[in-house]
Amino acid sequence: MYPYRRQATPPERLHYPHHASSSGTETNLYPGQLHSLNNNWLRTPSPQKASRPRKRKRREVDGKKSSVRTRLPATETDHSMERSGEGNGAWGDDYRTDDLYRDAGITDSIHPDTTPEFAVEDEDGYVYGADLDARIAQLADNDDSFETYVEMVTSGCAKFIQITKTVYVVQGWKRQDHELSLNDRRKEDFYHLEVRNIGDRLRLVCLCPDAKKDLFCVHQLFYLEFRDDMFHENEKLWSSEKKVIMFWRQLTGVDQQFWLTRFSVASHSGGLNGRVIVSYEGADIGGGAWRCSKDKGSCEHIGAARRVLRETLNIVDEEEMEPQADGDVVDDLSGGRDRETAISFLPIMPPKWAMLPTDPVLYKRADPTVDIPETITMTPGSARACCATRPEVDPTTPRLLRRCRIYTYTTCIERSIEVQQCPNCPPRRHCFIGPDPRDLGIFNYNNSVLFSHELLEEYTNRSGSSETPFAAFTQCCARVYEGRGAKFVGEDLLREAWFAYATLLHLTQDMMCPKCGKEPENVIFDGVTLSFHKKHVTDALLPPTWIEDSAPVRHRNYPKTPQWLPASRNETPIRERFRAWLRAQRPVRTTENTTEGSLGMDHVETQESLEELATELDKVSQAVAGLTRKVFGSGSVGGQGVLRGLRRRYITLLEQLAAEESAMQMVNESALEKLKGFVASPTEVSGSTLVDIPALLMLLEEEMRIMGSYTPELLEVCRWMMKRADEVLSALKANNLPPLPTLQCMEDGENWRQGHAMASRKYDTDHPIMV
Repeated sequence: MYPYRRQATPPERLHYPHHASSSGTETNLYPGQLHSLNNNWLRTPSPQKASRPRKRKRREVDGKKSSVRTRLPATETDHSMERSGEGNGAWGDDYRTDDLYRDAGITDSIHPDTTPEFAVEDEDGYVYGADLDARIAQLADNDDSFETYVEMVTSGCAKFIQITKTVYVVQGWKRQDHELSLNDRRKEDFYHLEVRNIGDRLRLVCLCPDAKKDLFCVHQLFYLEFRDDMFHENEKLWSSEKKVIMFWRQLTGVDQQFWLTRFSVASHSGGLNGRVIVSYEGADIGGGAWRCSKDKGSCEHIGAARRVLRETLNIVDEEEMEPQADGDVVDDLSGGRDRETAISFLPIMPPKWAMLPTDPVLYKRADPTVDIPETITMTPGSARACCATRPEVDPTTPRLLRRCRIYTYTTCIERSIEVQQCPNCPPRRHCFIGPDPRDLGIFNYNNSVLFSHELLEEYTNRSGSSETPFAAFTQCCARVYEGRGAKFVGEDLLREAWFAYATLLHLTQDMMCPKCGKEPENVIFDGVTLSFHKKHVTDALLPPTWIEDSAPVRHRNYPKTPQWLPASRNETPIRERFRAWLRAQRPVRTTENTTEGSLGMDHVETQESLEELATELDKVSQAVAGLTRKVFGSGSVGGQGVLRGLRRRYITLLEQLAAEESAMQMVNESALEKLKGFVASPTEVSGSTLVDIPALLMLLEEEMRIMGSYTPELLEVCRWMMKRADEVLSALKANNLPPLPTLQCMEDGENWRQGHAMASRKYDTDHPIMV
């Protein structure tokens, strides 16, 4: 194993051919960027914390008083200090910021030229300035949870990955337990977050469970806080949005080469609710388990992810002429703190057994048997923060005391550490200047979690002599800690800390390989994890409800032809024929590993079928027929002249217009109002409001990006869609009845559990065979 990671660029580099390119170029992906190994240290549920009052104390630090939040003496029921290591609480207590996000820039302008203040859309509408401040102020009680989440994201233990221009993949978070959420298979939960500008407003939509309860979940809060520092425009994401995106790849077995790979798969409509997480666990050659977060068994999402995985790894079945995989691979572009940056910054001498005679002695090695002082103090020149500016300590600024945990080779020790508020970061970010206790033999990772040099040197020893992976070393140390009544950190945290420590090792050029240089082209795997299948217990089937005889009945006559492309009773609908023709236009793989359209149909036959189809479409919608001729007709913008990505957007929109579903499925009443506004003023700002019609919105965005304007044929289709949706909606409302009367509940109330039990017994009596 490569003993030290001495450069900013890690030596373990994975080479994958970039399947989206036909030139054969390669994309270099790093294991730390493409995936994160198991968050074992996050998985032990925290005990329920007792409700205890808190008090503030005033302490003297260098002759100055400082406000420090402390807890009352622990009792038998106080588990607040037990959240260490695997319990997710390896973050010490800190002062409390009363006005969470008061200075978060929520009144800053997203578009300074168009709006004077910042607004976020809620389910009831937009929330502005003071109201937004009041809403966020209510989250002050969850300050500890958000602080922990920020620490975990910035240290690389929780993933916040941007996969498209507007969509992010985030890991689930349990706000009450201060830990990552797990699914029923003890795997990490992932959700989608969408950030989109709608005109001059910003819309944040997160699909995690907490977002349904509060105005903001931790993912939305994190984006609002760090949007200017971490989330910048990326040309790759801005110019290409694929249906399948592989964002996580983790090795779970060395001998059998078992991998855990995760994908984000979009729906045909392109909406956020249609996106799913697909995971594959097993060998790359096959035989593993595929799972979809939405559908059970084999589904189209799994099929699309399987094609992307095969093409990414150059595993293609020549006997099957599968369509070209519409996928991509992204790195962890979420930004954040450099994963090899810690509070400690001074050079560290290598282990004594690894030092060369020519290596200088930088300091006197600390004796690991000597007790660590009760307070780790800061001295000028030996204290910095871990943010981008890394400011030094200011002697004129007050200092704070906070609790921290020091993980040694045998146990965990709690001490106090001096910190100072970073002058360059807002207080809400909890960025502090901390000491570098190198002379004490301690490595300061983040002012809350510290490690002894003895522990980190021991892993260096084992990894170099017996190729011990992080998982095995973590397990060994956890067993030692358990015997002493303590808990060790998890694998992810230890890995991040060790690589940050390894970058500070003062190694001379004598250890560089003369043949390989600074960055050997080796693939190094240092994690081994075994997993076993588990029987899933399904919920018991409950009998359906029945309709009471006295229940009111509302009769409704639905329109006979609510589709976009209707047909009379005696005519054959053209919708099915149109959909089949559009499917034939999608690009497919040929034997020369190139792509062609129309499933290899002759160009003359294709044009003949196009003219015949367009003639039939003219009878139903001249706008759709005109757009079809524009896109696929010869000698026009269409055919080979249309970019593949833009042509795919056209096909997606036309397929939805040819669907058998009602037009209201695609354009509901609220979306119709926004569509009317766009038709009245077809600008880029008004087009951004069509988020409820994702197929049309994405096509409009692509046309504006590639062509600089909207084509007249597409604008004509928008006007036709507005009229047709208005017709269907009016037909639906024609027979609307007045609302039903409100039923008054009994004064004493009815026990719904007892009523449910009686209903079940009645059902069993009436339908004994169906139970």
